[in-house]
Order: sequence, then structure tokens, then C-alpha cells
Amino acid sequence: MNDNHFLQALVAFAMLLFAPSAAATTRTPAETAEPARERVEVPADAIALVNGEPMMSCLLPVEDVEGQEVTTLEGLAQNGELHDIQKVFHEKFAVQCGFCTPGMILVAKALLDRNPNPDREEIIEALTGNYCRCTGYEPIIQAVAEAARRTNGHGE
Repeated sequence: MNDNHFLQALVAFAMLLFAPSAAATTRTPAETAEPARERVEVPADAIALVNGEPMMSCLLPVEDVEGQEVTTLEGLAQNGELHDIQKVFHEKFAVQCGFCTPGMILVAKALLDRNPNPDREEIIEALTGNYCRCTGYEPIIQAVAEAARRTNGHGE
């Protein structure tokens, strides 16, 4: 087990011990500044998009993102208007307690930016590691699929 895997396991263990309801989104150790590839549970509200890729913002030193594009959930809305993905999550009841919502929406944004027409399996794969205790995932998967349809001009 290398140092990065040890750190991931330690973070996951600490989250489960001290904040079991907080275990949510999975990401690569942020200090590597690499896109999400390996899975370790961390809080979903600790996700930000760095140059369009989901990252663990809670572990990402600010100096590592200097000069890069950083987007948080709040940064998706423009001129007081929710982003289409945010609207669809609301309309499709993909939000329950709201804890996992930031991570789910930002991961969905990254997926749809890379692949505007994902199939169900690609949506599920992108959301893997995002932990939701409330919705059973189906409303979230449907919301991402609907956001893709709208993005591609297929309407509501």
C-alpha cells in the first residue's frame, strides 16, 4: 500500500468513525491534483471542479489551483438563475436531505461536459462513489439523463 492509498484509507476510516452520515463523494487524493480515478468516501460538499474535473477540495491546497478554473456548486448559477442541472435535480426530486447534492451535481456537470449524451451505465459509472442515503439513486440517475436530454435540445 503506497502513501496515497494509506491516506485515502485513513480519510475514509475517519469519516466513517466520526461522521458516518457525512460519507459521500469519492475522489482521488487532492494533493496529486489529478482527476477522480480512485475511490475513497469523503464529504460530498467537499467537491469542486478544477479545470472541469471533480476534486476533493477539502484536501486540495489553494496554491495548487492558482491560475486554474475552480467551480463550486454556487458557481454554476449565473445571474441568479440556477444551472439547468440544478433545475432538473429539483424537478426530478433528486434532492432529499441535500448533503450529497453538491457532489452529485458537480460530478454530473463534469460528465455532461465530457459526454453530452451518456447512456445509463456511463451515468452510473460517473456517480460511483457519491454516497446517498435518501434517494436510492434512481431519481439522481434520471435527473442526469434528463439534463443530458435538455442539453441536447430534446426538451422536457
